[in-house]
Amino acid sequence: MHNQSVNDLGKQFGVWMPRLFILVSFSALLFGLWALIHAYNGNDWPRVRGTIIYSRMVGPTGKASVQIRYNYAVGNQTHKGQHVSFADAFHIRMFGIESIISRYPKGTRVWVYFDPENPQKAVLEKGIRPELYWTPIGAFIILILGIFFHTRFKPKHGGRRGSP
Repeated sequence: MHNQSVNDLGKQFGVWMPRLFILVSFSALLFGLWALIHAYNGNDWPRVRGTIIYSRMVGPTGKASVQIRYNYAVGNQTHKGQHVSFADAFHIRMFGIESIISRYPKGTRVWVYFDPENPQKAVLEKGIRPELYWTPIGAFIILILGIFFHTRFKPKHGGRRGSP
């Protein structure tokens, strides 16, 4: 009896895990493609001068991140930004927290690239960086694996319990 329930659990795991891989990887693929498109469209954004309000490391060592805030004005409206690039998370890992903080110390005058249709969206460094490709490529690979395992471990006999 115990072996049968463990076997059933294993079958359910084999059915649901690939579906979960497919769902998560498809979502990550869509997000990655959205980020790439957003970065591509940002290449045409105009720029204005801004000032770094603060730049600091936050969080425990090993899991630290960067907080950067800057002010900039578009027309008569002042805005606050916080993004270094379209690939902030990858950018931080790639170049290091100290490198980013040293490039943007408090009080520094910087160029801020903003979305002309929504000036509240802004970055300090525009363009498509190589690290932006990692999410959609990785998600696509996991999606293919999920589809492979889903078809490999598909329940026999229509997946009905008790089928001969």
